[in-house]
Amino acid sequence: MKYILFTLLFVCLKAQAIQEIEVVVADQSFSSSNKVVITEKEIKKSHVNSIATLLSTEANVAISSSNFTPNSIYIRGGDTSHVLFLIDGIPFYDPSTIQRTVNLSTLNLRSIKKIEIIKGSQSVLYGGQALAGVIKIETFPTDIKTSTDFTLQGGERFGEVNLAQQIKLTNVQGFAGNIKATDAHNISPAKGSSKTYPQRLTNVDLTYIHRDLFLPEYEVLLKGQYTDDQSQISTYDNGTGVSADTENFNAQTSAVNYGVVLRKKDLLSLSFSQQETDRKYEQDAISAGGFATDETYDGLLQAIRLDVKAFESAQFKIDTGASFNHEELYYKASGVVKADQFQEYEGVFVKAAYKPSEKVVAEAGVRQELSKMKLVADTYQLGLSYADFVKLEHSTGFKSPSLYQQFSTRGNPDLKSEKVTTSAATVEDRIAENTRGAVTVFTSKYENLIIAQGTPSKYQNVSKAETKGIEVYLNYDNTEQATKVQLSFGYQEPKDFSTNTWLVRRALRTASLKINHDMNDQVSFGTEVVHTGSRRDQYFTFTPPTTFATENATLPSYTVVHIVGNYQVRNDLNLFARAENILGQEYQPSYGYYIDGPVVRAGLNYTIE
Repeated sequence: MKYILFTLLFVCLKAQAIQEIEVVVADQSFSSSNKVVITEKEIKKSHVNSIATLLSTEANVAISSSNFTPNSIYIRGGDTSHVLFLIDGIPFYDPSTIQRTVNLSTLNLRSIKKIEIIKGSQSVLYGGQALAGVIKIETFPTDIKTSTDFTLQGGERFGEVNLAQQIKLTNVQGFAGNIKATDAHNISPAKGSSKTYPQRLTNVDLTYIHRDLFLPEYEVLLKGQYTDDQSQISTYDNGTGVSADTENFNAQTSAVNYGVVLRKKDLLSLSFSQQETDRKYEQDAISAGGFATDETYDGLLQAIRLDVKAFESAQFKIDTGASFNHEELYYKASGVVKADQFQEYEGVFVKAAYKPSEKVVAEAGVRQELSKMKLVADTYQLGLSYADFVKLEHSTGFKSPSLYQQFSTRGNPDLKSEKVTTSAATVEDRIAENTRGAVTVFTSKYENLIIAQGTPSKYQNVSKAETKGIEVYLNYDNTEQATKVQLSFGYQEPKDFSTNTWLVRRALRTASLKINHDMNDQVSFGTEVVHTGSRRDQYFTFTPPTTFATENATLPSYTVVHIVGNYQVRNDLNLFARAENILGQEYQPSYGYYIDGPVVRAGLNYTIE
């Protein structure tokens, strides 16, 4: 793999020196892809406390919570393992989890400058983890300046403090640091229970940037992140599969993520990153009713990525790149090592764009997916866009099974790799002076989709599955009246053809309405109405000592309403309050996991520049 990286780097540096082509840095994605951008201003004014709450307001994006696993996210019917998170261009996930997921509760929204959701398979550029979409998160500010930002908020059974510091060291170097500490007592997800479970979250995010460090016009970005989630959690009733209260069930997840990015604005980006994750579940036999829990999951992710702007002219552009990922899983239960495995995979891609006129862009990309330098799959992507009015896209994707899916207690080492073929068409235009609308129709056809099923439960391939649907967006932005309205609606049919049933936890309907209004220079308020339609779910019942059975259920739809208010006391001081689920709706994000009642928080934000 290293020879591919250095060969690509050498060829493109030489081409740059000989041709002296001036190229423009561009976002590494297809212009025909369907994108949703959430700005820093939107994030700050909403005062959401979790990125999961933020993402759940988007069409055909469903979030599912459960007792043990991190939040699951489903985009356009794809699985949680089909969504890749990139933080400042660096892959962010835990390879020891079932589906290479991210603990969304540990991400610090106060450090985020922009979120970009790219829907549809992006495997050509980002590999198998991007089978259903990519969520890009930017944390470093575009302008280096010295400032301090302090946020304190609290509510019933909740307190949080966040301190952010930016320092402009010189004209070519800067530092950004962010520290967040949260202390909460979460209401039990067991139906009718008033028991609370303590949770302590810590997040430290550090970034250093230096331009012209080694070579003129280059910059180096050093990034480090530490997260720690120490919680007590509930469990499941073995007979019914619903959440049940328990005592002294401790769960801890800690992760250290660091990386180095070297980039030249008009030529390349080269990144190295490593993430180490440690998850533990502990409970004594007396508290657990006779069955003690002592499980440890250690995950390691090492990633190298090279992106090169190989050529650009008025009509043509060619980007190339290569990536290498190394994943490890170490799983121990009751002192016995159950799994100690690793896997490596590589990829090389080329993406070309042709612009025959000012309004038309045609794109094509191809990727070779490798494992230990042996070809395992080819993927491709085609795109055509006209004046950002019409976008057409067709792509394929390929993803290997996770280590957990292969080697856990319910693992299956004979699993086949998942494949997808997606097509999408989008029409977007200005409907009125202050209103824009967009409609997207899409279809995704899966081969060998991996799900857990059977008795005893085991990960297996589904030979054929398909999701088709539609998304509608309306955005009204009246600057004179200081009013912004965003409406989104999604409908999809995620079908498992092997059983002729809906795929689990994919809501058939999603919709949201967000209204923000500035009454004057000091006072603003916002309202969010989020609807999640009915969905089929799957849960497990347990017969001691080892037999898991898979059961099915249908969860009803629900609608929640949130409100938020801001009062700008002076330029450096803002007071805010946010109330979620103000109607007290009881709902289940997953089977037997109940959320009930409103949650109210209030706080202040103090900024020094």
